[in-house]
Amino acid sequence: MKTAAARALLFVVSLVGAALIAGACSSDESALPDRTTDATIGSMAVDRTPAGGSARDGIASVAGQDGGAGDGDPFGVGSSAGGGVATGAGVVDPVGPRLPLEGSVTFRPGTCFEPPFPGGEPAEIACDEPHRIQVYATPQLAAEDGGPPPADVATGLCRDRFRTITGVDLGLAAGLHGSVQLPGDLGWAEGQRTATCYVVFPEQTVLALSALDPLRFADRVSIYGLQPGDCLVDLDLAATTFELLTCDEPHDGEVFAVYDFPAGPFPGPELIDSVADNLCFGQGFTDFVGVPFDRSAIDAMMSAPSAETWALGHHRIGCVVTDGLVRTGSLAAAGR
Repeated sequence: MKTAAARALLFVVSLVGAALIAGACSSDESALPDRTTDATIGSMAVDRTPAGGSARDGIASVAGQDGGAGDGDPFGVGSSAGGGVATGAGVVDPVGPRLPLEGSVTFRPGTCFEPPFPGGEPAEIACDEPHRIQVYATPQLAAEDGGPPPADVATGLCRDRFRTITGVDLGLAAGLHGSVQLPGDLGWAEGQRTATCYVVFPEQTVLALSALDPLRFADRVSIYGLQPGDCLVDLDLAATTFELLTCDEPHDGEVFAVYDFPAGPFPGPELIDSVADNLCFGQGFTDFVGVPFDRSAIDAMMSAPSAETWALGHHRIGCVVTDGLVRTGSLAAAGR
């Protein structure tokens, strides 16, 4: 018998806003003798279990398991001066290949590249050829106090361009990692005034960024792009992307219902919780499994927007069932 107390033990995945990049860029860039610096703007999972629990902003388990809290910053900041990635509290290494910081190539929007780069010189290739990197924007930068703008300004511009191209925020994408190159002090003094926004794909692709669904790419699905009938494997409650399978393949999670709120202002946690509770643990669960949740041997999980992820375009509640086993086939009408 499941109890109300079990529902309060939640695992919550929270995306950190782009403004945290400013905190990660704590080094004094004016002291760096570089022409170019780079920063990672892709999102990684941050596992938080706030006091009192919340069913919003990630997958929440109501299976009655204990969960721990974690914290971190999903942004890494690199510098060509040190030849690597800056380290410090809350800064993590970036994921995937990066464009070289130095070279004679002029990067243009819509150009694609495939590492490794012989001699540090990337060769531009057509995006219908296999590639891992695509430059999608080169926004102009305005001077701030006579010098280059801070990294959060450039990453904000890149995020805006990504959203314009794909329709979703980069932080919601499935396995895509975004980076931006921006002028260092020397580069700025030499007249460089553009940032280079590029995305790193999780594997080789022959698609341009505008031709793919960033929520569902390379057999992976974002937690924000779940659809009924999706089956998932390695169901990690702290993850934001999952391997996407058909339900006749071995899996340990099955998406059984989703609900999309209409566009508009954030509806508030009370309404979201009410809809999610009925859809994932109430009548929606009963309709799918065949018995009420509190009498079922099957557990349910949910994902739902918070005010933060609502602003990024996440308006979907997703419901997942699991019986704790790796199985084939659906749990629809399981009757237990």
